[in-house]
Amino acid sequence: YKNVTGEVKDYVLGLYGRPPGPINPDVQKLVIGDEEPVTVRPADLLEPIYEQMRKEAAEQNLIVKEEDVLTYIIYPAVAPSFLKGERKPEVIPKPAAEVASVADVPHSMEIEVDGEVFSVRIVSVEGSSVEVKSDAPEARGRIPRGDIPGGVKSNIQGMVLQVLTQKGSTVKKGDTLIVLEAMKMENPIRSPRDGTVGEIFVNSGDVVQNGDVLIVVE
Repeated sequence: YKNVTGEVKDYVLGLYGRPPGPINPDVQKLVIGDEEPVTVRPADLLEPIYEQMRKEAAEQNLIVKEEDVLTYIIYPAVAPSFLKGERKPEVIPKPAAEVASVADVPHSMEIEVDGEVFSVRIVSVEGSSVEVKSDAPEARGRIPRGDIPGGVKSNIQGMVLQVLTQKGSTVKKGDTLIVLEAMKMENPIRSPRDGTVGEIFVNSGDVVQNGDVLIVVE
């Protein structure tokens, strides 16, 4: 319970509706502290935001059709670059053939051993050599791994949803620095100490791995 996602907290608060059964009071205390669960219809607590978000999207020249507004509301971190054409649509892979040829065999992969991620390059398959060219995404080149003085690491694989601080800012232990999204769940990355923000290695929309250094707090 040291790192409870926002969605779990909202569920315990009752913001997803009434749970199908009572929540253990000890668990409730760990998740929401002294906050009181809602007793009304959760939707009644929401302020209308459609027109506000539509205005924001229009100011960035993102709207061609009305569906673009919904895209901006649901995916605020990546929608701007996607709607501007800077981010290409995800390619849906073709169904795998029943019998894989050499060309179908993966050229490289990443494996994790005891928390460390290693890149493995496949050079031959049953005696047939495979030529491999590396096309690492730009973000991978600027996101360090390993131990960096003051470095704050990602504890999951996911996408950077928000960067909530900037270089030179003063932060307290427990302050949320970055929000990651994984499996539609938001995971806050909090400062482990009081200090000043140094280098920030990620931007909204970057995909990070477990163990990547996201930010430095000195």
